[in-house]
Amino acid sequence: MPLATYANFPNTNGTVATVNGPPVWERPFPDLTAELVVKQNYIQQSSTFTPLALDTPHPDYPDAYLVDEGPREDVGGFYKWQRTYARIPPARTVMEGYAWYVPGIGSGAVYAAQPITGTANSAGVTTITASSSPTISVGDQCSVRYNFTDSVTGTIYGRQVFRTALTGTSGTTVKVALISEAGGTLAFTYVQKVEPGRPVESLEVASQLQMDYWLPGVSTGVTTAFDVPLIRCLEIYDGTGTKVQSFTASTAPSLADWRAHVAARDKICVVSSVLTRWMGNIYQRSTRYCVAQ
Repeated sequence: MPLATYANFPNTNGTVATVNGPPVWERPFPDLTAELVVKQNYIQQSSTFTPLALDTPHPDYPDAYLVDEGPREDVGGFYKWQRTYARIPPARTVMEGYAWYVPGIGSGAVYAAQPITGTANSAGVTTITASSSPTISVGDQCSVRYNFTDSVTGTIYGRQVFRTALTGTSGTTVKVALISEAGGTLAFTYVQKVEPGRPVESLEVASQLQMDYWLPGVSTGVTTAFDVPLIRCLEIYDGTGTKVQSFTASTAPSLADWRAHVAARDKICVVSSVLTRWMGNIYQRSTRYCVAQ
């Protein structure tokens, strides 16, 4: 194709890449109105063509960096092709359904145990009197501990039973379903309000996928992809440092910590950050959050 066809060349021999048409801007994300990607057509003599380095700024839009150089079309000694430039996207979020393994709540006691000073059985009910108020309300779960002495052998066994409080909130007395055991005597020791607990379970919940973007060498503090900070998901450890799946009074975070998050409806990271290449050398960090429950 004769050179005269490309009258918009700033030079007379087409030895450098020359714009061949207006820039075309695109919106890559349906949730953002920002035009972040610009495509520009170029032509150049095929004998002098060399690829442009990724991350090179656009000549007219210096905040847009080269992310792709498309295939070349040979048109009579000239190449026609397209360069794609992209701005570093702003942080964005997308709401999605997610099957979350909601942490369990251990059934261990989480409130102070109160010494039992007296008990009485009547009409299928055991009335317990504690030395101090166990702060148990009707419907609460409570742990009752006692020692059972076998009347034949004299062997003493420690027992613990769980009951739903029939009365409570007033003073040091609480009533529960009858606690009795044949073949020996019972010596009650402690009553304690406890968390009823729940198992780990998979629930379909709303989640927020947080996406952040970096261009190594351009974004502040990021020289390579390894410099992008990654966020770890929620992890629960018991007193021995073993990773567990349920909260108790002695885990880290503790059950009290989790209750505070639930009350505040805090967003909890449930899937650690995943780093992927978005376009060119621009990286996307995806981190998933759910509301504590």
